[in-house]
Amino acid sequence: MNLAAQDFTANGQVIRHPACVTLPSAANNARACLVDDNDKTFAWNLMAGLGYNITDNLTWDTNYRYMDVGDVSVRGDYIQASQINGGQFQELRTSLEDVASHTIMTGFRYRFGKATPPPPPPPPPVFTCDDGFTTVTDLALCPVPTFTCWDGVTEVTDLALCPAEPVRLTCPDGLTIVSDLAACPVVQQCDEQFRQE
Repeated sequence: MNLAAQDFTANGQVIRHPACVTLPSAANNARACLVDDNDKTFAWNLMAGLGYNITDNLTWDTNYRYMDVGDVSVRGDYIQASQINGGQFQELRTSLEDVASHTIMTGFRYRFGKATPPPPPPPPPVFTCDDGFTTVTDLALCPVPTFTCWDGVTEVTDLALCPAEPVRLTCPDGLTIVSDLAACPVVQQCDEQFRQE
């Protein structure tokens, strides 16, 4: 740390420089001080920021920074201003307590060029219905499948809705088909004759 400061006189009054306030005063004599020393201390800071996009290229930024250095002790020399030419410097010890700073910065940031356009959305999924050829984006849009009943004419969405199929029975002659065997034609059968030779 290098620091040089000096009091000055205005209207007969000595105006004390804040860097030399720890020096002993001598009546109305001004003083000069010189610090050429260093000290080691732990320092830390805290930062926060906020940005708002006004346009795609223009952003308003605001940043805050708090820095704390702690206590600093340094040594130097001082002399009465009236004795600067030919006077002797005396030892100066000074310390700074709770050295900290608050910094707020705000401004605008402009980005040149154009923003990259977002990728196109993926195409909607396509499904094939149960009929094997109809394609839809939602299976709920598939047509309802139909079935043909036993009569070859009636179409239904559920085979349980088909009309009852009539009973079909083949008569003993092997040709006639009826729904009731009682309706079969009567077949004349020859008497069987046996003879022994």
